[in-house]
Amino acid sequence: MIKYLQLFVCSVTIVLLSSCGESNYIPKPKGFNHIDLPQHAYVQLNEVDKPYTFEYSKFSVAENYMDDVNESQQLYKTIDYKEFGAKVHITYKAVKNSEDTLNSLIDEAYRLANGHNKKAYGIEPKQIVTTSGNIATIIEISGEVPSPYQFFIHDSTTHFMRGVLYFPVATKNDSLRPVINYIKDDMHHLVNTLVWK
Repeated sequence: MIKYLQLFVCSVTIVLLSSCGESNYIPKPKGFNHIDLPQHAYVQLNEVDKPYTFEYSKFSVAENYMDDVNESQQLYKTIDYKEFGAKVHITYKAVKNSEDTLNSLIDEAYRLANGHNKKAYGIEPKQIVTTSGNIATIIEISGEVPSPYQFFIHDSTTHFMRGVLYFPVATKNDSLRPVINYIKDDMHHLVNTLVWK
């Protein structure tokens, strides 16, 4: 019995002595992988067959857009950020001096943005006038959506362009926030350097 009592006292003493020291333990918040982002730098897209030109990130690749049946859409482009697994899809339509055509293109852009309503907890459109005088609408979509940032831009009479930042896999947008913000800056630069031919 005395052996058990001595063992109990020793155990309690060890526990009390080990808990008396100062602890420097600080709980760590959940973290995400560190993402190195390069300084912004741009190159000019100026293709003879396109009715527009703009500057895009030199850390991306401008490719011909391929639709769902792998047919090239001549006036569309994809800006591919291969390192980040993101793409900016650029679509272009001619307005042909038709108010009906312009209104239907704007309606379609909003309809496509609102298609994220099931997962989005906020859709915020805002209009800006670019440095070249075009009217652009920027649409930011909050939540776990594959297209968190979109824009459309037009000159009211002839040209209409829509751009969509797209992540082709399910994403946790909080963890990708630095990449999303980086590409948003590039998209703002694209919009502000867009010139119709």
